[in-house]
Amino acid sequence: SSRQGRHGHALHLFFTGLSLQASIGGTVDPYPASVPTALRACAHLADATSGRLIHALVLTRPALASDKVVATALLDMYAKCGELANAERAFPEAPSVVSWNVMLGAYARNRETEAAFGLLRDMQIEDHGSVPADEITMLSVLPACSGPPDLARLRELHAFPVRRGRD
Repeated sequence: SSRQGRHGHALHLFFTGLSLQASIGGTVDPYPASVPTALRACAHLADATSGRLIHALVLTRPALASDKVVATALLDMYAKCGELANAERAFPEAPSVVSWNVMLGAYARNRETEAAFGLLRDMQIEDHGSVPADEITMLSVLPACSGPPDLARLRELHAFPVRRGRD
């Protein structure tokens, strides 16, 4: 599709830019905004190999390694490539509601119901900074509840915002 073509083209341009930098000056230093864009392209293409190469580059650049947008893009890329173990390792130590939602969605899409609901509960524990769940949080977990045996989980999910004073 043309959408895949655009993602492939974006990834090609990212790596071409890095190659040009290396050949001209020997230093490879990507423009910071290009890294999350390249990682999103990897996610759309399910290209974990290129994503791992970008992750290795990120780890050599402290400014990129500490960037929350880059961290969330890494997490999303691994999650969408089905690499849950790498997504878990990329889950930031001080996650935002966005990174929690990405990880919850990854578990839900991969039918890891126990992990999704465990993480949802962890999200509210003070030791984890008690990140307030939002509507996206609930929608992220919903795919984990796909059959009649999950009725209790659906009730738990429904009760979650009610317990937090929302309806």
